[in-house]
Amino acid sequence: MRDAVRFFGQFLVDHGHVSRDALEAAVAFQQSVNVPLGALGLAKGWLSERQVLLVHAEQRRTDRRFGEIAVQRGFLSRAQLDDLLREQAEARMLLGEALVHQGVIARDALDRALADYQREQARAAERVRQELAGAPEPALATLAADVTCRVLLRVAKVAAKCTGVVDEAELFGRERVLWQDVRGPRPFCYVLPVDDVELLDLVAGMVAGEEAGEPRPTEVDDLARELAAELLGAIVGQLAANLSAGGEKVEPGEPQLGTTLPPPHAGPRVVVGLLLPGGPLAFALDVAG
Repeated sequence: MRDAVRFFGQFLVDHGHVSRDALEAAVAFQQSVNVPLGALGLAKGWLSERQVLLVHAEQRRTDRRFGEIAVQRGFLSRAQLDDLLREQAEARMLLGEALVHQGVIARDALDRALADYQREQARAAERVRQELAGAPEPALATLAADVTCRVLLRVAKVAAKCTGVVDEAELFGRERVLWQDVRGPRPFCYVLPVDDVELLDLVAGMVAGEEAGEPRPTEVDDLARELAAELLGAIVGQLAANLSAGGEKVEPGEPQLGTTLPPPHAGPRVVVGLLLPGGPLAFALDVAG
Protein backbone atom coordinates (compact mmCIF):
# COMPACT_ATOMS: atom_id res chain seq x y z
CA MET A 1 0.00 0.00 0.00
CA ARG A 2 1.30 3.45 -0.94
CA ASP A 3 2.17 5.48 2.18
CA ALA A 4 0.52 8.87 1.98
CA VAL A 5 2.31 12.12 2.70
CA ARG A 6 0.10 13.87 5.23
CA PHE A 7 0.14 16.05 8.30
CA PHE A 8 -0.17 14.59 11.79
CA GLY A 9 -3.65 16.00 12.32
CA GLN A 10 -4.94 14.29 9.17
CA PHE A 11 -3.29 11.04 10.28
CA LEU A 12 -5.12 11.23 13.61
CA VAL A 13 -8.46 11.81 11.86
CA ASP A 14 -7.87 9.09 9.23
CA HIS A 15 -7.05 6.51 11.91
CA GLY A 16 -10.02 7.42 14.11
CA HIS A 17 -8.00 8.88 17.00
CA VAL A 18 -9.84 12.21 16.88
CA SER A 19 -12.80 13.69 15.02
CA ARG A 20 -12.49 16.42 12.41
CA ASP A 21 -14.34 18.87 14.69
CA ALA A 22 -12.01 18.09 17.61
CA LEU A 23 -8.98 18.58 15.39
CA GLU A 24 -10.21 21.96 14.16
CA ALA A 25 -10.91 23.09 17.72
CA ALA A 26 -7.41 22.02 18.79
CA VAL A 27 -5.81 23.87 15.86
CA ALA A 28 -7.71 27.04 16.80
CA PHE A 29 -6.58 26.68 20.43
CA GLN A 30 -2.99 26.01 19.34
CA GLN A 31 -2.95 29.14 17.19
CA SER A 32 -4.33 31.24 20.03
CA VAL A 33 -1.38 30.41 22.31
CA ASN A 34 1.43 30.41 19.72
CA VAL A 35 2.89 33.90 19.62
CA PRO A 36 5.07 35.12 16.69
CA LEU A 37 8.56 36.35 17.56
CA GLY A 38 7.85 39.85 16.26
CA ALA A 39 4.77 40.17 18.44
CA LEU A 40 6.80 39.21 21.51
CA GLY A 41 9.42 41.83 20.61
CA LEU A 42 6.72 44.47 20.20
CA ALA A 43 5.11 43.58 23.53
CA LYS A 44 8.44 43.93 25.35
CA GLY A 45 9.20 47.24 23.65
CA TRP A 46 12.38 45.82 22.11
CA LEU A 47 11.11 46.23 18.56
CA SER A 48 9.15 49.01 16.90
CA GLU A 49 6.40 48.37 14.37
CA ARG A 50 8.64 49.85 11.66
CA GLN A 51 11.46 47.45 12.56
CA VAL A 52 9.06 44.48 12.37
CA LEU A 53 7.91 45.73 8.95
CA LEU A 54 11.50 45.98 7.75
CA VAL A 55 12.35 42.48 8.95
CA HIS A 56 9.25 41.06 7.25
CA ALA A 57 10.18 42.84 4.02
CA GLU A 58 13.64 41.28 4.09
CA GLN A 59 12.18 37.85 4.90
CA ARG A 60 10.11 38.08 1.73
CA ARG A 61 13.31 38.62 -0.28
CA THR A 62 15.54 36.07 1.45
CA ASP A 63 15.40 32.61 2.99
CA ARG A 64 16.30 33.79 6.51
CA ARG A 65 14.75 33.67 9.96
CA PHE A 66 13.14 36.65 11.69
CA GLY A 67 15.59 36.65 14.60
CA GLU A 68 18.66 36.31 12.39
CA ILE A 69 17.67 39.40 10.39
CA ALA A 70 16.73 41.41 13.48
CA VAL A 71 20.12 40.77 15.09
CA GLN A 72 22.09 41.46 11.92
CA ARG A 73 20.31 44.77 11.43
CA GLY A 74 20.91 45.77 15.04
CA PHE A 75 17.24 45.75 16.03
CA LEU A 76 17.84 43.08 18.70
CA SER A 77 20.88 41.99 20.66
CA ARG A 78 21.78 38.31 20.72
CA ALA A 79 20.76 38.17 24.39
CA GLN A 80 17.37 39.73 23.60
CA LEU A 81 16.81 37.24 20.78
CA ASP A 82 17.65 34.33 23.09
CA ASP A 83 15.16 35.64 25.65
CA LEU A 84 12.44 35.95 23.00
CA LEU A 85 13.12 32.46 21.65
CA ARG A 86 12.92 30.97 25.15
CA GLU A 87 9.65 32.79 25.83
CA GLN A 88 8.25 31.71 22.47
CA ALA A 89 9.24 28.08 23.12
CA GLU A 90 7.56 28.14 26.53
CA ALA A 91 4.34 29.54 25.02
CA ARG A 92 4.34 27.31 21.93
CA MET A 93 1.92 24.41 22.06
CA LEU A 94 2.18 21.64 19.50
CA LEU A 95 -0.97 20.12 18.04
CA GLY A 96 -0.70 16.94 20.11
CA GLU A 97 -0.28 18.96 23.29
CA ALA A 98 -3.40 20.95 22.42
CA LEU A 99 -5.38 17.73 21.91
CA VAL A 100 -4.21 16.33 25.25
CA HIS A 101 -4.88 19.64 26.98
CA GLN A 102 -8.46 19.62 25.71
CA GLY A 103 -9.01 16.02 26.78
CA VAL A 104 -9.50 14.74 23.22
CA ILE A 105 -6.82 12.05 23.41
CA ALA A 106 -4.85 10.47 26.25
CA ARG A 107 -1.10 11.03 26.47
CA ASP A 108 -0.14 7.37 25.95
CA ALA A 109 -2.48 7.07 22.95
CA LEU A 110 -0.99 10.23 21.46
CA ASP A 111 2.55 8.88 21.91
CA ARG A 112 1.66 5.62 20.16
CA ALA A 113 -0.05 7.46 17.32
CA LEU A 114 2.94 9.78 16.89
CA ALA A 115 5.33 6.83 16.66
CA ASP A 116 3.10 5.19 14.02
CA TYR A 117 2.89 8.47 12.12
CA GLN A 118 6.66 8.96 12.11
CA ARG A 119 7.24 5.45 10.75
CA GLU A 120 4.63 6.00 8.03
CA GLN A 121 6.09 9.36 7.01
CA ALA A 122 9.63 7.93 6.88
CA ARG A 123 8.40 5.36 4.36
CA ALA A 124 6.51 8.06 2.43
CA ALA A 125 9.60 10.29 2.33
CA GLU A 126 11.67 7.44 0.88
CA ARG A 127 9.02 6.82 -1.78
CA VAL A 128 9.06 10.56 -2.68
CA ARG A 129 12.88 10.51 -2.86
CA GLN A 130 12.79 7.58 -5.27
CA GLU A 131 10.14 9.21 -7.46
CA LEU A 132 12.16 12.42 -7.74
CA ALA A 133 15.32 10.44 -8.47
CA GLY A 134 13.54 8.71 -11.35
CA ALA A 135 12.01 11.90 -12.81
CA PRO A 136 13.35 13.90 -15.74
CA GLU A 137 16.08 16.26 -14.47
CA PRO A 138 16.20 14.47 -11.08
CA ALA A 139 18.75 16.79 -9.44
CA LEU A 140 16.81 19.90 -10.44
CA ALA A 141 13.47 18.39 -9.40
CA THR A 142 14.81 17.33 -5.99
CA LEU A 143 16.41 20.73 -5.35
CA ALA A 144 13.28 22.60 -6.47
CA ALA A 145 11.07 20.51 -4.16
CA ASP A 146 13.35 21.19 -1.19
CA VAL A 147 13.69 24.92 -1.91
CA THR A 148 9.95 25.37 -2.50
CA CYS A 149 9.00 23.78 0.83
CA ARG A 150 11.71 25.72 2.69
CA VAL A 151 10.78 29.11 1.23
CA LEU A 152 7.06 28.56 1.75
CA LEU A 153 7.76 27.93 5.44
CA ARG A 154 10.27 30.75 5.93
CA VAL A 155 8.67 33.45 3.79
CA ALA A 156 4.96 32.61 3.65
CA LYS A 157 4.81 30.75 7.00
CA VAL A 158 3.05 27.88 5.26
CA ALA A 159 4.06 24.29 6.04
CA ALA A 160 4.44 22.25 2.85
CA LYS A 161 5.45 18.68 2.10
CA CYS A 162 6.50 17.21 -1.23
CA THR A 163 4.22 14.35 -2.28
CA GLY A 164 6.34 13.15 -5.22
CA VAL A 165 5.98 13.23 -8.98
CA VAL A 166 2.36 13.76 -10.06
CA ASP A 167 0.37 13.81 -13.29
CA GLU A 168 0.41 16.85 -15.57
CA ALA A 169 -3.35 17.17 -15.06
CA GLU A 170 -2.59 18.72 -11.65
CA LEU A 171 -1.47 21.88 -13.48
CA PHE A 172 -4.74 22.56 -15.26
CA GLY A 173 -7.99 24.20 -14.22
CA ARG A 174 -6.74 26.78 -11.73
CA GLU A 175 -7.57 30.46 -11.96
CA ARG A 176 -4.03 31.89 -12.02
CA VAL A 177 -0.53 30.82 -12.92
CA LEU A 178 2.70 32.09 -11.40
CA TRP A 179 5.79 31.46 -13.47
CA GLN A 180 9.38 32.59 -13.79
CA ASP A 181 12.07 31.78 -16.35
CA VAL A 182 15.64 30.94 -15.38
CA ARG A 183 18.30 31.68 -17.97
CA GLY A 184 21.50 29.67 -18.23
CA PRO A 185 23.18 26.80 -20.08
CA ARG A 186 19.98 24.72 -19.67
CA PRO A 187 17.12 27.24 -19.33
CA PHE A 188 13.95 26.25 -17.52
CA CYS A 189 10.68 27.75 -16.31
CA TYR A 190 9.23 27.29 -12.82
CA VAL A 191 5.41 27.17 -13.02
CA LEU A 192 2.98 27.29 -10.08
CA PRO A 193 -0.77 27.29 -10.84
CA VAL A 194 -3.09 28.45 -8.02
CA ASP A 195 -6.70 29.31 -7.42
CA ASP A 196 -7.48 32.71 -5.92
CA VAL A 197 -8.17 31.20 -2.48
CA GLU A 198 -4.86 29.32 -2.62
CA LEU A 199 -2.97 32.46 -3.64
CA LEU A 200 -4.49 34.40 -0.72
CA ASP A 201 -3.58 31.59 1.69
CA LEU A 202 0.01 31.66 0.42
CA VAL A 203 0.47 35.40 0.84
CA ALA A 204 -1.45 35.78 4.14
CA GLY A 205 1.66 35.14 6.24
CA MET A 206 3.67 37.64 4.21
CA VAL A 207 1.57 40.66 5.09
CA ALA A 208 3.88 43.29 6.52
CA GLY A 209 2.89 44.09 10.06
CA GLU A 210 0.64 41.06 10.44
CA GLU A 211 1.88 40.71 14.01
CA ALA A 212 0.81 44.31 14.63
CA GLY A 213 -2.76 43.38 13.67
CA GLU A 214 -2.99 44.18 9.96
CA PRO A 215 -5.62 41.97 8.26
CA ARG A 216 -4.77 39.41 5.60
CA PRO A 217 -5.74 40.14 1.99
CA THR A 218 -9.27 39.04 1.12
CA GLU A 219 -9.12 39.56 -2.65
CA VAL A 220 -6.51 39.28 -5.36
CA ASP A 221 -5.75 42.99 -5.53
CA ASP A 222 -2.51 44.82 -6.30
CA LEU A 223 -1.06 43.97 -2.86
CA ALA A 224 -1.84 40.27 -3.19
CA ARG A 225 -0.35 40.15 -6.68
CA GLU A 226 2.77 41.97 -5.47
CA LEU A 227 3.18 39.55 -2.58
CA ALA A 228 2.65 36.57 -4.88
CA ALA A 229 5.36 37.87 -7.20
CA GLU A 230 7.69 38.32 -4.20
CA LEU A 231 7.02 34.77 -3.02
CA LEU A 232 7.66 33.35 -6.49
CA GLY A 233 10.81 35.46 -6.76
CA ALA A 234 12.03 34.14 -3.40
CA ILE A 235 11.52 30.52 -4.47
CA VAL A 236 13.14 30.88 -7.86
CA GLY A 237 15.84 33.19 -6.51
CA GLN A 238 16.86 30.61 -3.91
CA LEU A 239 16.75 27.86 -6.52
CA ALA A 240 18.99 29.89 -8.84
CA ALA A 241 21.36 30.72 -5.96
CA ASN A 242 21.74 27.04 -5.12
CA LEU A 243 22.40 26.16 -8.76
CA SER A 244 24.97 28.95 -9.07
CA ALA A 245 26.70 27.80 -5.87
CA GLY A 246 26.95 24.36 -7.48
CA GLY A 247 28.77 25.75 -10.51
CA GLU A 248 25.90 26.51 -12.90
CA LYS A 249 25.75 30.14 -13.98
CA VAL A 250 22.04 30.88 -14.04
CA GLU A 251 19.99 34.05 -13.77
CA PRO A 252 16.27 34.29 -12.91
CA GLY A 253 13.99 36.43 -15.04
CA GLU A 254 11.06 38.48 -13.78
CA PRO A 255 8.18 36.82 -11.89
CA GLN A 256 4.99 36.63 -13.95
CA LEU A 257 1.34 36.24 -12.98
CA GLY A 258 -1.19 35.27 -15.62
CA THR A 259 -4.29 33.20 -16.16
CA THR A 260 -2.92 30.56 -18.54
CA LEU A 261 0.07 28.25 -18.50
CA PRO A 262 3.11 29.63 -20.35
CA PRO A 263 4.12 27.82 -23.57
CA PRO A 264 6.09 24.70 -22.61
CA HIS A 265 9.77 24.40 -23.44
CA ALA A 266 10.88 21.78 -25.94
CA GLY A 267 12.54 19.65 -23.27
CA PRO A 268 11.13 17.52 -20.45
CA ARG A 269 8.51 18.68 -17.99
CA VAL A 270 8.43 17.34 -14.44
CA VAL A 271 5.43 18.03 -12.22
CA VAL A 272 5.97 17.85 -8.46
CA GLY A 273 3.12 17.60 -5.97
CA LEU A 274 2.92 19.57 -2.73
CA LEU A 275 0.71 19.12 0.31
CA LEU A 276 -0.25 22.30 2.17
CA PRO A 277 -2.64 22.67 5.12
CA GLY A 278 -5.25 24.03 2.68
CA GLY A 279 -4.89 21.10 0.26
CA PRO A 280 -2.69 19.87 -2.60
CA LEU A 281 -0.79 22.02 -5.11
CA ALA A 282 1.72 21.19 -7.81
CA PHE A 283 4.55 23.05 -9.53
CA ALA A 284 6.21 22.23 -12.82
CA LEU A 285 9.72 22.59 -14.17
CA ASP A 286 9.73 23.08 -17.95
CA VAL A 287 13.25 22.48 -19.19
CA ALA A 288 14.60 23.59 -22.56
CA GLY A 289 15.54 20.86 -25.01
